[in-house]
Amino acid sequence: MLDSRCRPWSVPGPAWEHFTSEALRMARFMQSLGYRGLASIDAVIDQAGNVWFNEANARLGGSTHLHHIAETLVGPDWTDSHVLIGRFNIRAPALAHLPRAVREHGLAWDSRHGHGIVIASDDTATTGNIEHVVLAHNHEEARDLEDQLTGLVAQYDS
Repeated sequence: MLDSRCRPWSVPGPAWEHFTSEALRMARFMQSLGYRGLASIDAVIDQAGNVWFNEANARLGGSTHLHHIAETLVGPDWTDSHVLIGRFNIRAPALAHLPRAVREHGLAWDSRHGHGIVIASDDTATTGNIEHVVLAHNHEEARDLEDQLTGLVAQYDS
């Protein structure tokens, strides 16, 4: 069951409440049709705060690997104690340099402290971007780690 602890920091409370109630209604409808298993129900929120559902899949979508990374590093109940940010939009130096720089600046995943950044995929040869995963105990800590990563990779653009 979704609750306010799961609400992404960028989603206003009323939009989150509408999304969760309608997503649960859709999931119950799928269940009434006989579906059993995981589902991915997607929506977008416009600037007025309206929730527009645009997709429901009877399978996990393209972010399954992010869940797997979090589950591997934190454990099966990772959503009880951590937040995750995953993005594929940071321009970065070639992967040969980035992991070392992330470690040297104290941004890499640290199991002792239970937070850090993992480079999830490398597309620097084609687009110049990497996909990264930030795992942290709260949204503030996650945003801070991501801001530090953005600053770090910006050093390579000069």
